[in-house]
Amino acid sequence: MITMYYRSYEGPELTSCSVGNEDLTVTIRGFYGKEKRWKNTLNTYGELFGKESLGKTVKMTFRGDDGRTHWFYDYVHDLGSYCLLPKALL
Repeated sequence: MITMYYRSYEGPELTSCSVGNEDLTVTIRGFYGKEKRWKNTLNTYGELFGKESLGKTVKMTFRGDDGRTHWFYDYVHDLGSYCLLPKALL
């Protein structure tokens, strides 16, 4: 779904993404985009991580321009729920 939420935002560099023990960094970078704002879309957990992610932990790590590490942890309870990373977190 197209959203205005990330439109004027540029996030930090995505350095890694894993779901359970699977590395999905390359796949998720495709969604995150060169502009680092999720290509102005809001995606479900299923769209981002696939049906195999149900019941697994998601971990994303980012590096800010200042070199600080930022991270996001979540648990996939529902593939149809939207994965909305807060801009303040990033």
